[in-house]
Formats: sequence, C-alpha cells, structure tokens
Amino acid sequence: TTALAIARRQGSRRRPPQFQRQDAEDLIALIFPDQLACLENIQGEREIPDHPLVRQALRDCLDEVMDADGLERLLKGLESGAVQVSGRDLPGPSPLAEAVINAKPYAFLDDGEAEERRTRAISTRSAAWAEAAVPNVFDAAVVAAVRDQIRPAPRDA
Repeated sequence: TTALAIARRQGSRRRPPQFQRQDAEDLIALIFPDQLACLENIQGEREIPDHPLVRQALRDCLDEVMDADGLERLLKGLESGAVQVSGRDLPGPSPLAEAVINAKPYAFLDDGEAEERRTRAISTRSAAWAEAAVPNVFDAAVVAAVRDQIRPAPRDA
C-alpha cells in the first residue's frame, strides 16, 4: 500500500525522480506535521498520527517482523508458569546466541574490535542445539535394568 501513495506515472509517461521525491516529502509532512515544526516549538509528548500509512507501518513492524502478540503470549505463559525455562550446559552456543555472535559488526552498538574478538574466541557447533533438545535424565542402572527385562532369552540354538 505504501508504494501506491506516490504516483510513479503521469499518464503514459514516467514521472521524474525529483518530482516523486518531492511528493514523498509532501506526504511525510502531511502525515507527520511535527516534522515541519522547529524542535524548539514542539511541547510535550509527540503523538502517533492516525493515518492509514502509519497504521500499516506499525502493523507490519509489530505483527509481521517482531511478532509482538507472540511475545506477549510467551511473557504471559512465563508469568503464569505454563511455559518453563530450563538451562543447559552445552559445549557450544545455542542457535540464537550463535546468530548474535556471528552478526555483522554493524549489528553491535559498541566498538568494532570487541565483538570481532568475541566472535573469533568462540567456536560454534551447528548441531549443539540437538544435544539440548534431548536431556540425559535416565540413570544408567535404570537403562540397564529395562534392557535386561526386554531382551529376549532364547532357550536353545
């Protein structure tokens, strides 16, 4: 819908980019009137405008990209106890931590050298999450007892 807000063609001819840019600036000024005001003249909190393009942008960000409703359900589940969190001691980072570790330098707000050293210092294993999915909770004696019970006992050869 945002692509339809600015006319790209005028009749059968394509509109020049400078006119499209001017129309885009006019549209932004129409949607966000505070943008034209001097910052010294703006008092109090800024309000989110009630405009279809703003609503669409908020919906795209909160629902499609960040899944805010899913995050809210997860937080409520954690608070009520329906969702349990458990820690695992693994030889490598989890997939989420691996994505953070291997992020490009511009993904961090601190200086570039620090995160590059951290990335090189940690060795990653892509299958480490599989070890976390199956916890080792059975005692070896219990496993041996069950194995002896289910093992066939042939009487003759």
